[in-house]
Amino acid sequence: MIHCLLVRITRNQQGHPVREEHLVSGEELSIGRGEECTIHLADPRANLHFASIKHAQDGTLSIDGEGTLLNIDGMYEHQLALEQGAHILLGPYELVVENLGGDHDLALSVELIHPLATDGDAAKRATPRSLAETGLSKRKLAYWLAGIIFLIFLVAPLATSLSPSARTSMAHSGVFPNKLWNPGLMSPGHSSFGSQCSKCHEAPFRPVRNEACLSCHAEVGQHLATPHLDKHVFKETRCTECHFDHQNSRPIAMQGANECIVCHSDIKAKHAKSDIPDIHDFGTDHPGFRLTLATGINASDIQRIAQTDTGKLVENSGLDFPHELHVGLVQVPGDMDNIKDMKCVACHQPDAAGKRFLPISMKQHCFACHQDQLEFNLAPEGRKLPHGSVAELSNTLRDYYASLAFKDKKSIEWVNEQLATATKSLTEGSGCDYCHAVEPAKESNNLLKITQPQITQNWFPAAKFPHAKHQAFKCADCHKVEQSAKSSDIAIPAIQSCKQCHTGNQPSGNRVVSNCISCHAFHMQKTKNP
Repeated sequence: MIHCLLVRITRNQQGHPVREEHLVSGEELSIGRGEECTIHLADPRANLHFASIKHAQDGTLSIDGEGTLLNIDGMYEHQLALEQGAHILLGPYELVVENLGGDHDLALSVELIHPLATDGDAAKRATPRSLAETGLSKRKLAYWLAGIIFLIFLVAPLATSLSPSARTSMAHSGVFPNKLWNPGLMSPGHSSFGSQCSKCHEAPFRPVRNEACLSCHAEVGQHLATPHLDKHVFKETRCTECHFDHQNSRPIAMQGANECIVCHSDIKAKHAKSDIPDIHDFGTDHPGFRLTLATGINASDIQRIAQTDTGKLVENSGLDFPHELHVGLVQVPGDMDNIKDMKCVACHQPDAAGKRFLPISMKQHCFACHQDQLEFNLAPEGRKLPHGSVAELSNTLRDYYASLAFKDKKSIEWVNEQLATATKSLTEGSGCDYCHAVEPAKESNNLLKITQPQITQNWFPAAKFPHAKHQAFKCADCHKVEQSAKSSDIAIPAIQSCKQCHTGNQPSGNRVVSNCISCHAFHMQKTKNP
C-alpha cells in the first residue's frame, strides 16, 4: 500500500503559490484524466491514463509510463525510480517529488503550468494595426525579409554543413543553424548527439548511409544466418527504410508487424528455395515452434527440432532426473523423517532481467538434499567424495587407500583391489550413477568415466519471452512436469498453449494482441548463447 500526501498548487493574482493538501492511498497510484485515476488531472488536454506509481521489487517507489515515454528532469524514460526533487512533466502538468519517507511514503505536488488560454487573454494579445501606420514600405519590407530568410535558413545552415571550420566555430559559439532544417525532435536514443547532424548526415542532400548507422551500432547482426543470402534478399535495403528518426518521442525501432508480413506472407518471392512457410498472422497460420537443443559442451553443438517431431525431441542431458520426484512433497534421500515441499522456483530461479533462468548447479540446488550421495567409507576421517571433478575424486580414493596401506603395511595389490571395489560401488550401486551416466574408465588415469552434463539453458535463443510478465500464472499451467519420470522429457509448451492467451495482429476476445516483434527481433545477435 502506498500512502501519498498530494499537494495541489494553484496561483493567486500575484502569482504566489497556494497549496491544498490531502491524502491518497492505493496499491498503486494511477495518474491521468480518467475518473478512476487516483491522482486526477482535470485539464482536457491530459491523457486518460499517463502513468502509475508503484513499488519496485526492492521496495522503492518508481513511476512507470506503461509504454509512454516520460519527461523526467529533461530526460525521456519509460520507467524510473522516484527521487526527491524529481520534476515530471505530464502534458500541461508538472509533478514534483517533494519528499520520500517520513509520515507518508511519498509527498507529491501537482501544478498546472500551462493553463488554457481564455478569450480575455486573446483580446489582450491582439494589437490590430495596419502596415501603413508603421511608416514602412511593403516592397522594402518584403526584400528585407526575403534576404534575412535566405541568410538564416539557407546560407547559414549550408555553410555549417559544408565547411568544417564554420561548423567548428558555430559549435564553440553554441549556435547551430543546421537545426533549422531539423524536421522534428530526434528519438530518445539519438538525443545525446542531436546537434551533431553530420554524425548521420555525412553530406548535404544525400540519404543516410548504412555505414553511418553501423559506425555506432556495430553489434547489430544481419537478418539471415547466411551472409551472401542475406545480402541477396535485402540487396540495397537501407536502415532508414525501417528506422525513422525525427519522430519526437516515438521509438526508432519498428513497433508493428507490417514490414515483417511484406516478406513473410510470400517468402518464396524473396527466396525461392526457402523451406519457411508463408506466415500472415500468429493467430491464423503461424507454424509450430522449433526448439534449440544443446548436444555438446560447445555453443555450436546445437540442433533445432520441430515440436511435432516427437521422435527426435529428446534431451540427452547426461543426468538421471525425474521431475515427478522433485515436485510437491518430497522425501529427502536417506532421511525418512525429512519431507520437503518442493516448488519450481527452488531450482528454477529467474535472472535479474526476468527473462531467463540461472544455471542449475549441484552446490546451490542439489547438495542440500543429495549430500548423502557423496558419502563413502572414508572413516574415521569423515571425509566425503568431492563433486565436479573426476580426477579429484580418483585422486581422493587413491590417497585414502594408499594411506591405509602405508599405515597397515598392505601391498599395492590390496590398494588396487580396494579401488576396484570402490569403482564398482560408485558405478553399480547408489553412488555417482544415482544421477549420472557413469562407467569404469578403461584407458585413463581416472577411475571413472562420467558423461558431462549438458542442460539446455535457452530453448528459444532467437525469440523474446519475458517470464516476469507471466508471473500471474503457475509454472504447471504451461510446463507439465508432474508426471515426467525421465530426464529426457521436454516440458516446453507448444504453440497451442500460447494461443489460449495470445491472438495475432487483431484483437480477439480478451486475448493479448501479439504481432511478430512481440516475440522476434529482426536482427540476429552476433554472439549466441544457446
